[in-house]
Amino acid sequence: MVPIVPVALAVVSGCVLGGYFPQTSARGWFITAITLLIVAGLTVVFRRSERWWATGGSIFILLAATALAGWRTVETHPPNQNDFFLHHLRDSTHLAGKVTAIRPGRKTLRTEVVLTHAIYPDASSEPVSGQLLAYLPPDERAADLRVGDQLVFAGRIDTIPAAKNPGVFDRQAYWAKRGVYHSVYLGGKAGWRSFRREEGKMTDRLKQAALTVRRAWFRRFQEHLTGDELAVATALVLGKRDLLSPEIKSAYADTGAVHVLAVSGLHVGIIYLILQFLLIRLLRLDSSNAGRIVVQVLSVFFVWAFAFVSGLSPSVQRAAVMFTLVALGRIYRRKTHILNSLAAAAVVMLLYDPQQVFHVGFQLSFAALLGIVGFTAAINKYWHLPGRLLRAAWSAIAASTGAQLGTLPFSLYYFGQFPVLFFVSGTVVILSAFLIMGAGIAHGLLGGIPALGSLTGSLLDWSVWTQNTLVLTFRQLPGGLLTFPEVSLFKTLLLALEILVLGLAVRLGRRGVVGIASLLLVATLYWAWAQVPGKVEGAEVVVYQARDATVIDVIQPDRAITLGEQPAAQDLAFTAGPFRQQRGYEPDLTLPLTADTTLNEQFALKTGNWTLGGTHWTVLAGDQPALSGPILPTTDYVLLTGDLRARDFPALPPGTRPQLIVDGSIRYWRHDEWRSLARERS
Repeated sequence: MVPIVPVALAVVSGCVLGGYFPQTSARGWFITAITLLIVAGLTVVFRRSERWWATGGSIFILLAATALAGWRTVETHPPNQNDFFLHHLRDSTHLAGKVTAIRPGRKTLRTEVVLTHAIYPDASSEPVSGQLLAYLPPDERAADLRVGDQLVFAGRIDTIPAAKNPGVFDRQAYWAKRGVYHSVYLGGKAGWRSFRREEGKMTDRLKQAALTVRRAWFRRFQEHLTGDELAVATALVLGKRDLLSPEIKSAYADTGAVHVLAVSGLHVGIIYLILQFLLIRLLRLDSSNAGRIVVQVLSVFFVWAFAFVSGLSPSVQRAAVMFTLVALGRIYRRKTHILNSLAAAAVVMLLYDPQQVFHVGFQLSFAALLGIVGFTAAINKYWHLPGRLLRAAWSAIAASTGAQLGTLPFSLYYFGQFPVLFFVSGTVVILSAFLIMGAGIAHGLLGGIPALGSLTGSLLDWSVWTQNTLVLTFRQLPGGLLTFPEVSLFKTLLLALEILVLGLAVRLGRRGVVGIASLLLVATLYWAWAQVPGKVEGAEVVVYQARDATVIDVIQPDRAITLGEQPAAQDLAFTAGPFRQQRGYEPDLTLPLTADTTLNEQFALKTGNWTLGGTHWTVLAGDQPALSGPILPTTDYVLLTGDLRARDFPALPPGTRPQLIVDGSIRYWRHDEWRSLARERS
């Protein structure tokens, strides 16, 4: 009934294996896939009556799909390409590429550039591939830059740095999943020029036309909406999220409604349902065979038009592919199973771009749809309400509950939180999304007509204001959000398995299995919640890397203090802020490392040396020797900071064998030096 699902699982497995081992041989993966296909073909040619023979052939086909996906993943890994730009850099090389995205920042303008050529000093050039982030100073020249422009530049190419502090956003991992590993800052002496060229490819022209429509639509929104209403409307209808304030994003995230702010399958589904209502219920175009085909063709056309106008994000692409498959099934009068459509969309998307399997959006969107498929129908049957409006509300609650169950493991693993009132907030945003999408589309189409534009603009403004007000109200309710700061991969997989068993049991009507799976699900959630760190027992030291300094937090059961300097308020999000929030503490005192003080019987500080709970710590700062304390025979831990070199490490007192702790200021290329020194001195 769902033959494509096992193939999709095999493809996902191959993409994951290839993604974790990108340096393996692409040829080896390909030869393995061909060999397995040949073996599977032999089981078809030389048929036998035994069941195990046919089962073995199916297994070989799935293994071949896994190997094929692994080959595709390794083959498309950017650094493995012969024309990857890093392989062609020489002295004074200029790079040329196309700007695909622009995002204003606090101090720079970040552009995403797809590289096309390396240009050498002798005016020769050669084609290259790869992407990087180019940061430009926010001046008048950069303000004129547009998506689609050609950028020619020269500058120092740096690897995107990994996260140096616990709990912060890992930019390196995020961009690596999108095939971007390097960045360049084009300020100061680094030179760059931009050129505006006519787009040659059909897809480029379509994207440019869609961008023009998107800008015109946005201008019409600006005529009637302001503030958070404008930000949410443009995010929900146009996929433009850069206007969202931190407060409104936090409110939607805390109530489990943040998915509505990212254009995805929900929005494409609403478009599809609106089209089906207009074309079938109102215009009755499906009364003939030709009309039925016209309905599906028009539905596919407008779904893809919306996908282009909203930015053609991966989640929208997935949804558009899925609804295209559904439309094709209806054209050929074939009943399509939603799981087959989902699986086919996943296979197509992953074979095109295998790295999507690591994208949080990819995982959440498919998990949400699987949850809806697995639980919505069963929940709908439990309570039959009178009246179409009440039944629609109950269906929305059922769909929201299914989506939250499907995404629960990923939400806990990536975000560490569970919105308790999701069934209320989710229902509200699903129902209001229909109204906002309908009003937004109507306003984009009719906003140029004064009377109609005023009506649709007012309706859109009221709809978004109502949704924002309700979400902010839900956020204020006590106990609305449970936080799970540390959810391990093992707990995540266990939780996903329990939800899968629960979904299968619900669909098959096995009440006993439903009860057991539900109990296991509750037990796993309680287990994860019970292990959330509470009051600190003993003492804990956390070392953060700030912009120009090392920050040391000493956490004791009754208080927390900072040694060194507190990070600036605007830098907290990138340094100590996230982990302090997870641990639930805030330092009440800051002491310079040069201080000489005793706080209590557990803690005493004297110029770079401190004692804490019976342990002795020494700081060695390469950039500020005055902060460094002498290594004493009682020293248990030596904190190395200020980019200290291994050759400058002092002699140890006889019998001293401290543990060396390297902080984020030590350049990564010096780590091997420190490991070597540690081995030499035990």
